[in-house]
Amino acid sequence: MAEKKYRLQIDFSEEAYQELCNLEQQLGAPSKSEVIRDALGVLRWANDEIRDKNRILVEKHKQEGQEQAEVKEIVFHFIKKPLPKPKR
Repeated sequence: MAEKKYRLQIDFSEEAYQELCNLEQQLGAPSKSEVIRDALGVLRWANDEIRDKNRILVEKHKQEGQEQAEVKEIVFHFIKKPLPKPKR
């Protein structure tokens, strides 16, 4: 049985639309819809991690002469924490 699909109409500013087009090209995505689906997956993952009270860290490439690579925490101010995860 085919998965049910929904059609959405989304309004983008010129800048946001250009960013979507750039990401589609950089990622080699077959469509802008695929870029948005992938972005939703990343946001879902980040949301789940933050709601589980985990931190998301990025380790920057170690520069020549550095003893250790720099580690930064990524903060998503728009994700409220911690609420229970919705059932899927």
